[in-house]
Amino acid sequence: MNKINKLPQNQKIALLAGIIVLMLGLYWYIFFQSKQQELAAANGKLVQMQNQLAEDRTLAADLPRFKAELKRLQAELDQALRQLPNNKELPVLLTDITTLGKNAGMEFKSFIPQAEVKKEFYAEVPINIELVGGFHELATFFDQLSRLDRIVSIKNFAISEVTVKNDRVGLNITGLASTYRFMTDEEAKAAAAAAAQSGAK
Repeated sequence: MNKINKLPQNQKIALLAGIIVLMLGLYWYIFFQSKQQELAAANGKLVQMQNQLAEDRTLAADLPRFKAELKRLQAELDQALRQLPNNKELPVLLTDITTLGKNAGMEFKSFIPQAEVKKEFYAEVPINIELVGGFHELATFFDQLSRLDRIVSIKNFAISEVTVKNDRVGLNITGLASTYRFMTDEEAKAAAAAAAQSGAK
């Protein structure tokens, strides 16, 4: 301390200034820098929360549209469910098809369901058919099929014979009628497993 007192005035001032600078440096390092880091982290968190809030507000604004879209998709699913019968409804649908044909004036010579073709969540039910009838009756039958709530398609349609009797043209028609049904969860899982096993070979 005596040595400091003996120093010239300008050196004392320089020494005091150095001590002040050192103390300020220590204060900045110990307190201010850590606070700056905390402030930067808080600012980052604030920006993140503001972005999340903006997203939430956007979602909230779109909520009525999402609800309307969900309602529309549910209606489409309900419509699809009505178009694809389940196992219990399938025999009724097959009876409806033959009834429509007979009511249109067609005669079924054969109506033979084939083995189902399983897809991801539904099964195609092919039916070999052979019909006899006129052009008008055939057109009426196909028109009635198209009006069914259930999906029925006709493939490989062919006229194998044309006859004329009492001034009426008769057609012998063969084809593959296909309808579809929803599979149960167990059936869908089994079909997926079989497809995966087949793909692995």
